[in-house]
Amino acid sequence: MPSAMWAGDLDLDGLLDLIIEESWHYNLSQPALWLSPAAEEGQALGRVTGLASVGC
Repeated sequence: MPSAMWAGDLDLDGLLDLIIEESWHYNLSQPALWLSPAAEEGQALGRVTGLASVGC
């Protein structure tokens, strides 16, 4: 289940940015960076990048 790991103004534009854990599995870590300037029309945030790593 996705969950917010961090919320704030990372790029200092005065708008909300998020780091969201997008993992769907207990052995997978998949944080993603969502920034307000990357948002498409009609959206508040746009996904910029992500990283996936698994346990042993």
